[in-house]
Amino acid sequence: MQSLFRYRELIRNLVLEDLKLKYRDSVLGFLWSLANPLLLILVYSFVFGHILRGGPPNFAYFLMVGILPWNFFAQSLMMSTGSILDNGNLISCASDGGLPGGNGTV
Repeated sequence: MQSLFRYRELIRNLVLEDLKLKYRDSVLGFLWSLANPLLLILVYSFVFGHILRGGPPNFAYFLMVGILPWNFFAQSLMMSTGSILDNGNLISCASDGGLPGGNGTV
């Protein structure tokens, strides 16, 4: 936990850079990340609630409780893995204590 606090600036910059790159060419931008799970829940609840007539009585709530945390976990894992692989030089630089030479000076 202490290392997270120590590298909070690096983590913040990596997250901001990934978000900018992810939504750079998108028309809706950040709103799409909110609309996508909601549209998915609407489609699933319509198909399973009205067409197939299956599932528990409040199937939309049941879906929301399962899909939203799962999507958050899956997206976080994929984005963090990509960020670590794409920015490996920054991470090794931070662990060495400074510039890529590793001498600890900035």
